[in-house]
Amino acid sequence: MLWLRLWFWFRFWLWFYFRFGLRLWLRFGLRFRLRCRQWLWFGFWLRLGHWLRFRVGLWLRFRLWLWMWHRFRFRFWLGQWLHMGLRLSFRLWLRLGHLSGSTSMLARETRAVAKPEAGSSRFVEGGGSGHSCQKHGEEKAREATRRRHSCCSCKLLAC
Repeated sequence: MLWLRLWFWFRFWLWFYFRFGLRLWLRFGLRFRLRCRQWLWFGFWLRLGHWLRFRVGLWLRFRLWLWMWHRFRFRFWLGQWLHMGLRLSFRLWLRLGHLSGSTSMLARETRAVAKPEAGSSRFVEGGGSGHSCQKHGEEKAREATRRRHSCCSCKLLAC
């Protein structure tokens, strides 16, 4: 029943002004009226300041939320994009390294290189059957895995 309360409040002030307004105006001088006006303006500015603070605070909070959300979106998708690009480039690097030589994926992952550099004792220049250093390919990787993960005495053998 807000409208009823407002109506009675308005009627009370109307009655008060008609009953005592002229009497107060004539009884007290200019100083009292100016003082009342100053206090009324103080209340107005106080309420206006609080209202503005509330509105600006809501606006600033909304902008902060918006900025945080946009930052989250940007960083999340940038991270996804970088992750995908790095993953693809790493797989491409693996595949190119695999295609460029006789090193297989398993051997590259276990760092067992099938084609040693020139000048090493394992390197065969050419001729023959070509299987002399084949143990350093996938077979070495499999033996290394077997050696690491087996529970028998074959892991003590130096392959």
